[in-house]
Amino acid sequence: MLTVGLSLLFLSGPKGSAFLSPGELTFQHGTSACTDCHTAAHGNLADWVGALGASGTGQENSKLCLTCHQLGAEAHGRSPRELAVVTERLSLMSQPTDKSFLLAVSSWGAGLTQTGEGPLACATCHKEHRGKHFNLTAMDEQRCHACHTLAFSDLTGGHPPFANYPYKRRARIAFDHTAHIGKHFLGEFKRDAPKTCTDCHQPDDAGQTMRTGTFETTCASCHARQIKGIGRAGAKGIAVLRLPGVDLDTLHEHGISVGEWPADENMEEGLTPFMELLLGGAPAVTEDLALLARFDDFTDLSDATDEEIVAVGRMMWAVKKLLYNLIVRGQRELLDRLQATTTLGTRQLAKLVGQLPVEVIRAAQQEWLPRLMMEVPAYGVGKRVVRPEDRESEAEIHLDREREKQVMTGGWYRQDADFVLLYRPTGHADPFVCAWLDFTARASGTQHGRSATAFFTHLSNPKAPGLCMKCHSVDAQAGQGKRIHWAAARPVAHERKVTRFTHAVHFSLLDDKGCLTCHTLNPEAEVMKAFEHTDPLTFSSNFQAMQKTVCTTCHTSERAGDSCLTCHNYHVGTVSPVLSNAPLAVPSP
Repeated sequence: MLTVGLSLLFLSGPKGSAFLSPGELTFQHGTSACTDCHTAAHGNLADWVGALGASGTGQENSKLCLTCHQLGAEAHGRSPRELAVVTERLSLMSQPTDKSFLLAVSSWGAGLTQTGEGPLACATCHKEHRGKHFNLTAMDEQRCHACHTLAFSDLTGGHPPFANYPYKRRARIAFDHTAHIGKHFLGEFKRDAPKTCTDCHQPDDAGQTMRTGTFETTCASCHARQIKGIGRAGAKGIAVLRLPGVDLDTLHEHGISVGEWPADENMEEGLTPFMELLLGGAPAVTEDLALLARFDDFTDLSDATDEEIVAVGRMMWAVKKLLYNLIVRGQRELLDRLQATTTLGTRQLAKLVGQLPVEVIRAAQQEWLPRLMMEVPAYGVGKRVVRPEDRESEAEIHLDREREKQVMTGGWYRQDADFVLLYRPTGHADPFVCAWLDFTARASGTQHGRSATAFFTHLSNPKAPGLCMKCHSVDAQAGQGKRIHWAAARPVAHERKVTRFTHAVHFSLLDDKGCLTCHTLNPEAEVMKAFEHTDPLTFSSNFQAMQKTVCTTCHTSERAGDSCLTCHNYHVGTVSPVLSNAPLAVPSP
């Protein structure tokens, strides 16, 4: 009893923890106290003794680890329940393998097996008290195989095939490597074409991901002129505002007057999608648009019902009111119409309305409908507006062509022969076109609905002015409309994936085929078909799946090494640096 009493007295003293310590800490934890890492250290000797057999102690200690390390305690960033689902699926897929004796008994090791719903304890894989220079992140193969369903002895002998690695979805930028390398780069674009893969793809700062260059550095030499419409046979601008053609005689026969309206044989088009989108904000006009949906234009109303003819008359006055309000109220009119039916913020709305050319609209009105500023107020107070005599129309085609040439670098212009106001893209990433594409892509499920979809379809035609959707893919998003990918894939900041690979350290191994040494083209793949729909997971890759033999040529235990952690991360997900919550010390003046 005296010996026991003296021992307890000694262990409870200031040197007791040092006497109990199983070994020296690594230099990373060299300044840590026992209480920083062990919950039992906050109690007495009885707590230390009890902790030796407590199953939950490791998980409690892991919480102390997370006060400093923002890595997450879940295995591979997934909960035990999620891992159980994956394990069950792999168990059904796995084939019997001949395990070595070492692998067969590896899961018997203390603390290696995962049971229950709780997360793995940090100490399961990271062992302290092994000396100042011990590598805490090192992990032997048996420790990985203890949990993994598909156990194997080495990369060459049992590691599963790579399947479709690393191609999990279609590219965000529509680009056919086979067609460009084998056709375009050898044809008319040979002079400006890249000579190597690295002319378009460069490694990031860490040397891991190969990033695609910007439009200016990789695509502009061949495609900039196309985007600006240089050499384009059709209209170089997008029709934004237009006076639609209308069967004035039929309206007149039914006693319906729309006041002054050009009677011109060139007016063969209907409302632009942009106008439908703006007009559709009013419930009454929305009903008329739905009623008249079967008409591509209103130039022939011979088979229209009385109800449809009346609706056409109301629609023409709605068009006149729109032009009138845009001239009188300017950008405020467009802003109010959008705010009434969307939840966009001020900054987003500014991108949509900031380039509205009020003076250009006023000039078009004075040329097309000089009586508009008198007629709309009169119609608004119930006065009947009589159709004036038709004016003689002069040929405007030559002047229209000159106006289009005057905005060769982009901007607004009008074509009086067709009574239409157009916008010509200023070049790649035109802010007006991009803003309206983004808005209409997301607005398909809102009040704008049909009109937004029509406008998006109009702008997203691969041959539409600006050619935006010739290269940029569109993904469907459940309940959120569509998403346009304006840039190629970029690594997510501070994100760790299960598989890791560093390109930079492998560059010296490439032969005269360059990147094609490892990335083999698949000439049979119908790459561009994948961009005709909005499902990014349905695609054919431009490259054949990576073969395991590409890696096993070097990665064996005798040569470059083939341990699990050579190619895989344990802690995955977002691992971002966290700033201190402590208040900043502000020096006194």
